Amino acid sequence: MGIPDGDLVRLARDGDPAAFRLLVERHLPMARARAARLCPQPDDADDAVQDAFLQAFLALDRLRDPDRFAAWLGGIVAKTASRRSSSSFMLSRPSPAASRSTSATLCRSWSEARRFFRSESPEGWVISRA
Repeated sequence: MGIPDGDLVRLARDGDPAAFRLLVERHLPMARARAARLCPQPDDADDAVQDAFLQAFLALDRLRDPDRFAAWLGGIVAKTASRRSSSSFMLSRPSPAASRSTSATLCRSWSEARRFFRSESPEGWVISRA
C-alpha cells in the first residue's frame, strides 16, 4: 500500500499536492462504488465523487484522526451522493399563447436535466426545486 493515509493527510495539510493526489487515486474506486449505489444516474455519481473529493480537500484541517481518512471520505461521499439522488428539479417555460399557462418537465437529477436541455432549446426555461 505504500505510505499510510495518515501520513499522506499530514503531507497534504502541509501543502504537498502529490500527497492528496495519492489519496484520490487510492480511494477513488471506493468513492465511485459508494456513489454509484446511491445515485441512479452515472453522471450524478461522478459529480458526487468530484464534489466529495473537493469537500475533503477543503476540510482536511478539520479531520481529527488522519488515519481514518477512508472512513471520513466515505461519509462525505455518502452525504454528497444522497443529496444528489434526492434532488428533483422542475423545469418550466411560460407558454407564449397564454400568460398563465406553462409547460413543465420534472427532472429527478441534474444529468436528467442536461439530457432534457440537449433535446430542447434552453431559452426561457426556469429551474426550480420540485
